[in-house]
Amino acid sequence: MSKTLDKYIVKFACLLCLLFPVAGSAGQFVDITAEIEVNDWAYHFLVDGRAESKTNPPSIFESAIPVHCVVGSNSWFMERTYRGSYSNHVSQSWFTGTNLVSAEKILRTITEDHEIAIQSGFTDVDIWPSIDGNPGRPLKQQDFFMLDRYIPWIAFCSGPALKKDHHLYPPMSFWKEMIDAPHGFSDRTTVFKDGFGLPISVKLFAETSQTIFQYQVHQTTNVLGWNFPLEFYMVQYEPDGTNGWVASFTARGRITAIGLGAMPQIPESILKTVKKTSRKTF
Repeated sequence: MSKTLDKYIVKFACLLCLLFPVAGSAGQFVDITAEIEVNDWAYHFLVDGRAESKTNPPSIFESAIPVHCVVGSNSWFMERTYRGSYSNHVSQSWFTGTNLVSAEKILRTITEDHEIAIQSGFTDVDIWPSIDGNPGRPLKQQDFFMLDRYIPWIAFCSGPALKKDHHLYPPMSFWKEMIDAPHGFSDRTTVFKDGFGLPISVKLFAETSQTIFQYQVHQTTNVLGWNFPLEFYMVQYEPDGTNGWVASFTARGRITAIGLGAMPQIPESILKTVKKTSRKTF
């Protein structure tokens, strides 16, 4: 067997170990379907003064975002379905216990003038080493997730991170440009006293007593002895001038279905996409 082939086999074996460290144990998983409403106050006031907003003002109250999660004690899957002009697009994420994987998926092939313009399947795929699945990153580092996936992570997937020596950050990353937090954030977090440990409440502070982010569970349900938020709320604040603070965004989420689930599997097509992309390293 050639050295080149040996190196390929070893690399592929390492990749499988990275992506499937929990494959030897089926474990227990909970399947969650939820709707999340995000109201971007900062964007609303930004466009409020534009001419077009006088005749057709945008609504701050957006339609609910559908989210699907499958969660276990140290791994999870999340799928975010888009609507409107992005209804052909789905984002999917996995936490395997050692890595965080993110993929964008085109649902239907689009043709223009009888030629394929956009091919269906997985497109942009990223993988990052992670021992807790936390998508938040400190100053001068880009968050792994944007707001639409960060919110359900806090509500349904953050248990593995909160069990460890965690570092929580506000989910809307604009704080990195607007808030002085060189040492990160202190948090006052209470969690459910069960085997999964999702948060009941979270408050984040920077250098002062001003609350930067707040999360609160209002109703709960129980599956497999784990507690989940039937309904939750959150708000993030940003500076307004010298001494004032205003809401940056607010969000409300509710579970629409919950029950037993199966261990998430990363599709082979994602592995193929990763291997074909030269900028990915393992």
